[in-house]
Amino acid sequence: MRQLAELLLERHSLYRGFRRLTGSGRLNREFVEKYVRPCDGDAILDIGCGPGNVCALMPRVRYTGLDPSPNYIAAAQRRFGNRAVFSCGGLASFDGAAYGEFDAVMCMGVMHHLDDRQVLETLEKAKALLKRTGRFVSYDPCFTEPQHPIARWIHKHDRGAFVRFDRHYERLISTVFQRYRRDIRTDLCTVPATVIIFECDGAA
Repeated sequence: MRQLAELLLERHSLYRGFRRLTGSGRLNREFVEKYVRPCDGDAILDIGCGPGNVCALMPRVRYTGLDPSPNYIAAAQRRFGNRAVFSCGGLASFDGAAYGEFDAVMCMGVMHHLDDRQVLETLEKAKALLKRTGRFVSYDPCFTEPQHPIARWIHKHDRGAFVRFDRHYERLISTVFQRYRRDIRTDLCTVPATVIIFECDGAA
């Protein structure tokens, strides 16, 4: 099932349609406005940017989108190439020195696709790319106790193989970031879903 989902969602038009169906547009708006809080002139790195949909929610920032999918990056460049920079590849090979430090590094629905070692490597690299006043901000689906049974079923069948309980995500975050806050939201999608959001202080 996960393999089929990967194949279908690799097509950016199907991906966008799926996001609309599940109400992810509202999730992204709330995430950007309440948690990322971008200001004009900010340097923003979006890890796992997909087809770049979040660009439409940004003010006049210096946005850099990073994604390993050539199809997604091509779609993002067609739609937003006049106002953003996109790079095809993973964070491990990303040349941060060429872009300077970032005010915010975003990671939207990425960590539940990574095992623990990969998550820690991603967090360490993201922290190293931040300005001293910068922030790392992320969201992912998560398990909680108690939890809506439909949300539990959806997350068990997510194409990401590493949907974790909230305390597991927090253990990973706290290994790298000393100061952070977390929110667990169940009101951001049109289907029952539980999302954990982290806002981390890059100086700590």
